[in-house]
Amino acid sequence: MDRFFDEDVMVSTGVGPAQMGSARLGKWGWVVPCRAGLGFLRGRPTFWEKKKGKDNRKKRKRKKKKKEKEKEKEKVEEEEEKQTKKKKNKKKNKNSPSLMTLFLEKRSNEIIVETASINSF
Repeated sequence: MDRFFDEDVMVSTGVGPAQMGSARLGKWGWVVPCRAGLGFLRGRPTFWEKKKGKDNRKKRKRKKKKKEKEKEKEKVEEEEEKQTKKKKNKKKNKNSPSLMTLFLEKRSNEIIVETASINSF
């Protein structure tokens, strides 16, 4: 077993010696010099890594769905706001005269006042 204690082969797992049999304390926790560790180095995830990965994938999916729902809600709210603004603008335009008509009315009033003052003399 001593040949497996090479630094390149050891894998930190967080599993104690009672569960794994032959293990020793390393830098980052329990280091397992066994086939599971070698499989991990070859790119095959061990049983605890597989379980962890699945949980992460599920979490990611849930987060994605939540984000998509939030985006959809925001879009709907923005559309509703735009529609209400358009309705308000239409009502304002109907009730209040435009700037040009206000200007013309003011000008015509001034002309009437001027003519009245001229006629009074």
